[in-house]
Amino acid sequence: MNKLLRVLLVEDSGSDAELVLAALSRQGYEPDCERVQNATEMDSALARREWDIVLCDYEMPGFDALSALRLLRARDRDVPLLIVSGTINEETAVNAIKEGVADYLLKDRLARLGSAINQAMAQSRLRREHRQAEREIQRQAAFAHFNPNPVLELSAAGEIIYCNVATEEMTRALGQTSPIHILPPKYATVVQQCLKTNRPLLRLETQFGGRTISWSFFPVRSSQAVHCYGGDITERLKLEQQFRQSQKMEAIGQLSGGVAHDFNNLLTVIIGNLGLVLTSGKVDPENAGFLEEISQAASRAANLTRQLLTFSRQQVMQQQDLDLNEVVDNIAKMVRRLLEENVEIQLGYVSQALPIHADAGMLEQVILNLCINARDAMPHGGRLVLQTSAMEFDETMGIQGGEVRAGLFARLAVTDTGSGIAPENLRHVFEPFFTTKEVGKGTGLGLASVYGIVEQHHGWVTVDSEVGRGSTFCFYLPVVTAVAAKNIPAVPVAEVPGGSETILLVEDDMAVQMVAHASLTRLGYRVLLANTGHEAIRIWNEKKSEIQLVLTDMVMPEGMSGMELGRHFKAERPDLKLLIMSGYDADVAGTNFPQAGPGAFLGKPFELSVLAEAVRRCLDVPAGDSERPGVPA
Repeated sequence: MNKLLRVLLVEDSGSDAELVLAALSRQGYEPDCERVQNATEMDSALARREWDIVLCDYEMPGFDALSALRLLRARDRDVPLLIVSGTINEETAVNAIKEGVADYLLKDRLARLGSAINQAMAQSRLRREHRQAEREIQRQAAFAHFNPNPVLELSAAGEIIYCNVATEEMTRALGQTSPIHILPPKYATVVQQCLKTNRPLLRLETQFGGRTISWSFFPVRSSQAVHCYGGDITERLKLEQQFRQSQKMEAIGQLSGGVAHDFNNLLTVIIGNLGLVLTSGKVDPENAGFLEEISQAASRAANLTRQLLTFSRQQVMQQQDLDLNEVVDNIAKMVRRLLEENVEIQLGYVSQALPIHADAGMLEQVILNLCINARDAMPHGGRLVLQTSAMEFDETMGIQGGEVRAGLFARLAVTDTGSGIAPENLRHVFEPFFTTKEVGKGTGLGLASVYGIVEQHHGWVTVDSEVGRGSTFCFYLPVVTAVAAKNIPAVPVAEVPGGSETILLVEDDMAVQMVAHASLTRLGYRVLLANTGHEAIRIWNEKKSEIQLVLTDMVMPEGMSGMELGRHFKAERPDLKLLIMSGYDADVAGTNFPQAGPGAFLGKPFELSVLAEAVRRCLDVPAGDSERPGVPA
């Protein structure tokens, strides 16, 4: 069931508004939306009701996003505002964020709209809670004696007139002999400043043995005294740090996905041209060997981009019901082959079954990455232990460094007796491209892939390590009881012929366009070329009766995606065959649009044989067939 979201949409384009609402619906929201186009309409909408989020075009006739932000502040509404624009540049967007805008998205790149809204609303909640906490401190000032936190009254000279029991207890707990020693440095100057300005000074912090104490000073001019309130905020700071780390990992994931997408275009050109050369029949045996080496290197590069997409959660899973004990037992044989003879492996299984719903290949990749990481930490030998267990959590429980959720979870702990991880490196271990290994010994994507895969499976990862004592990595996956239907992979076609049909090829990357055109022409097809969606429409209007297949990239310039182009064409010709290319996975790219009829998918990079099979299979699907004749990415 979709989550209800009260959306105030500041947008002058009706079609763009429909695009945003469709993206919200796809990403799990049921938008309760009102669209406004100017300051008067927006002010009226703010006066009538409460809103969860404001989505605003950057620039409209007589109105813009910064004006909308000022209107929110004038109304004293703590509602996050996101810019959704088709033209905003990065510098302008950064300046808008500095002014107080929560985030910005391009209208043709709405894949992270849902996560951006969640993040903005979470930050808004934190701000509200923070303000409420400060007001609560002031209201509770009269109850000093029973306050569980330190409360002091200081004279104008900085002498302690009164302190409660909690102050004395904290003083002893921090190993100090007097409350004066746990107050901020130069606290007497702080007292004088409060009385002089008649303004409080808030959140002055002191550090004691890993604990952080926050102090706030409130002037009482009538008695020429200052009330001082303290609190241990160590745990809150840890939670805030985890939240910031989560945000950073999400941002890095978005960047990684974009890099992988662009890199897949380059690999498409490399692999496609290699295929054309190798199948030309004009390569001597000596050079053929060199070309095969290039082809293998390109394949390894393609695997690297798949790891990036996995980390950024833009690689779709093929889940099935599994027993974690069986997965570990099956992969243990491969793990033994990866280990040196001086590394002992120990396996421990909980007696009960651990049913999980997961992608078997991805889960095996997680275990292998953790074991390889452990092996590299034990160059002189040691012990590797894989231990499964069942863990049940409630809302009050927590794990150091982990994002705990309530429920029953299957856990795998991978422990080594290796060199361990330095504290300054521990917080970075799941970041992509971060590695402490020598140059050439690691890509820095192993643990990043582990993080991404486990997060995709609605679990979390923890790490406990000490230099010289080894490391323990644990991942937690939710235990399931329902049995899900297993995906049955399509049987590959042994040999795929070419054809003579006319294909409209739409691709803005000229190098990809050239290699696809050469490949299709060699297969016998007649190919019409377009660089953008608008150019494709012009060619379509001239030669629509001749075109049997449209092969289009998903992400293109000028604000028209491959999916939108397909909808446009199939509205005129429902029997038209459509094949969409993308460097992302099929479901992530958003190629399933039943209102436009079946659409096939071709993942980049692809070899000549895969392109030939995808085109032929798409052309041969009978008109009206409801199946998606896609080719796995």
